[in-house]
Amino acid sequence: MHLSTKLLIIPLLLISLSGFSQEKFEGKLDKYDQEAGDIYIGFMDPVVVGTIDASGAFEIPLDQTIIEKSLASFDTAEKDGWTATLRTTGGHYTCNGDTLDIAHPEQTLFTMAFQGSYGIADVDEEKPLGAFMAVDSPEFARAFSMIGQEDMISGYYLDWYYFEQPFTVDTECVFERYAYNQEDVYEVKTIYDLDFKAGWNLVRYQVEEVYSDPDGPDMPRVIRYSTMDNMPDDVVFHYISEGK
Repeated sequence: MHLSTKLLIIPLLLISLSGFSQEKFEGKLDKYDQEAGDIYIGFMDPVVVGTIDASGAFEIPLDQTIIEKSLASFDTAEKDGWTATLRTTGGHYTCNGDTLDIAHPEQTLFTMAFQGSYGIADVDEEKPLGAFMAVDSPEFARAFSMIGQEDMISGYYLDWYYFEQPFTVDTECVFERYAYNQEDVYEVKTIYDLDFKAGWNLVRYQVEEVYSDPDGPDMPRVIRYSTMDNMPDDVVFHYISEGK
């Protein structure tokens, strides 16, 4: 099955309006107007990890099943002739091409969302129903999804990361980027404030400052990745209609 949505380019897929739980990821979407369906992730063929009802209430159990299904989807992709590569922590957390000194750099990196988005579909009927993001505002969801095309704004999205072994990433990485006119240069800083535990971890990707480009769309200037002990009070589960 190949759902025709923007979420199918996921290299490896891999809350609640009130409360936080490490046993499940749950909440209710704003302005959901579709039928009940599945929450999915995956490479090529969708991997169902949760459910959503017609009111927009969703639930994703945070257990080993997601990892097992994801690995199985990689095996299927390789059998179909695709080249699938699992990301490692050492390969992912680098600074200007240099490897960072972190514990267990060989372990696999699993993230649940694709660029902050979770797919929604009736998988049995091969019917896409849209997607959603856990963000601080619908405006940020729009800006992030159109990065490089429209002006970026400050804000955040949330994702879940899974690791077998704990480790930390506590550093700042600064590099230079060309402005839209390909002549001016500005600095981009990425701050890693990550204290990963074994199991599932809630992570916030936050744009703290924006570069105001006089010739093109504004872009992120300061980005911070942080592990979160609790779900932020201002989180919004923003529904994105199919095709938008």
